Amino acid sequence: MRKFLLCFLGGGLILATGFQFFGLANQRKNLISPDVSRLIPNSIPGWLVEDKPIAESPEMQRAVSEVLNFDSAVFRVYRRGSDEITVYMAYWLPGKIHPQGVDAHTPDICWPNNGWKMTKLPKLTDQVLESGRSLAVPNNRRFMAGGQDLTVLFWHINGHKIRQSFSVFEEGMGMVERTKRRIYQVWTSVTTPAQQQLFIRISSNRDITQQLNEPPIRACTGLMDRVIGGENLYTVKQ
Repeated sequence: MRKFLLCFLGGGLILATGFQFFGLANQRKNLISPDVSRLIPNSIPGWLVEDKPIAESPEMQRAVSEVLNFDSAVFRVYRRGSDEITVYMAYWLPGKIHPQGVDAHTPDICWPNNGWKMTKLPKLTDQVLESGRSLAVPNNRRFMAGGQDLTVLFWHINGHKIRQSFSVFEEGMGMVERTKRRIYQVWTSVTTPAQQQLFIRISSNRDITQQLNEPPIRACTGLMDRVIGGENLYTVKQ
């Protein structure tokens, strides 16, 4: 009975969230999404910079766009000698996608499903940004497949706060606890106005923890400094 009630409440909250996000469609008509390709440098002295398709093939490109439904995205590669740092960034206007929709497509889920072996590395200490604010680095990973060995950091910023993904929250939890967690997350989304969302993934063929001061990574953390500091990246139509 308890499990039934939890599932029933969860279903009701999800339905309420659907109505809320449907109503935001008209509001988004007055908002202009940023071009995220302009938010990080497309040239850095000493580095070769190349933009690549979000996915490898036109078919995958369409699938990614349809599933993630982002307003703007970029996949940029920075090379200096044998070093390679890649940045994937996606942006959604308020209400464009539910935060759980982004949670479902983090590297924790998508990469292992595509054959990569994942290792969760120790959580990094918070990084002190130029503003003096602290940036949490909760997602530190290593992925290996087909001779490739990458270290990866990623962040999902909902509004002006870093969101912890469900894939991390739910490990080792029973069904009741998972349901409670989902109800709490959905309740929070119902009672909190929908906000912009920014997803940033940085990967490197070296130990990325030793590269945090490199220009491509500092550009990303500088952007996150502005967002968690309260900046909305969209503009309002006049």
